[in-house]
Amino acid sequence: MPEVMRGSWSLKDFDICYLCKSVWQVEEQIWHDFGQNITSVIHWAHRDGSLTRKQ
Repeated sequence: MPEVMRGSWSLKDFDICYLCKSVWQVEEQIWHDFGQNITSVIHWAHRDGSLTRKQ
């Protein structure tokens, strides 16, 4: 019985580790996209601002 429990604990630890790694990769991708979106929003805001100033 202890062997089985030890086996399931190692499997659970592996699942948790894998899950954390997957979540971290997803969050990294979200932050990367978020950063690009912010950059393009700022870029467009600057363009709109310069257009309105010229007019």
